[in-house]
Amino acid sequence: EIMAEEKVQVKDKIASNKLKLWEAPKDSAEVSTQTLYLDRSRATIFSSLENNLKTSPVSSSDFNIYTGKDTGATTEANDVTGLISFIDTIVGYLLGDIQLSSTLGGLMEAHTGNYRKDKLNEFTAWYQDWACPLGCYREAGILYESDKYNNATNIIGAPVASVWVEPQEDFVHLVAYVYEMDPTQQERLITHGPVTLRGVTPGEPVELKFNLNFTNFTMEPGSRIGVVLDTEDPLYQNAGNYNKRVKILHGGNYDSNIIIPIAN
Repeated sequence: EIMAEEKVQVKDKIASNKLKLWEAPKDSAEVSTQTLYLDRSRATIFSSLENNLKTSPVSSSDFNIYTGKDTGATTEANDVTGLISFIDTIVGYLLGDIQLSSTLGGLMEAHTGNYRKDKLNEFTAWYQDWACPLGCYREAGILYESDKYNNATNIIGAPVASVWVEPQEDFVHLVAYVYEMDPTQQERLITHGPVTLRGVTPGEPVELKFNLNFTNFTMEPGSRIGVVLDTEDPLYQNAGNYNKRVKILHGGNYDSNIIIPIAN
């Protein structure tokens, strides 16, 4: 019966003419990918540890972050007028604990071409807990930086991140962000994506696959790519408990990496 029905006809509202058949351009050959490996190492034996993105596999290392605190890396809109915060307050009063600021911010950025700006050099939320001795501070996220791109670089498509972690609980929730870090120390959010995985074994490595949001973003010459991992974002419900460790693994058998699609 359905197959006997007439096919749907799409019309132009203005001209009232049927639209011509149109095929998407075969442009896959014009996009290549670059794999960047998450790394935590020293430049020399005497230098401090650094979190970098390398173009080749790295040696084994790890870094602990803790759940329950957000960082400066976030999807939340840059609220200049206070209007979005006001909307959140009203909606929260009427409908309970629902936050619309990130959703509205994402829509605004998608249609205006304005990207959220952050200062990632101070993005980490340090905090203490009764179970943590005096002077014991814990980080809520980690930032990795690439080398500089000398030319304007067009990231187009959906980056894919593969991150190995060792959770302390039987579930893990992480949010990955990709930023442009330009020469003026201004960071702009390019894309992001969350992963929640339940039923994992505490203390055993597990791979998280992030399919980040599609983007079409051109980085300025001299910019770096910044990748942030943390456990909180206002756009998503909290999926973990407070002050639980998530160990990020790099290198060896755990090649945490991100694949960036770049227009040739």
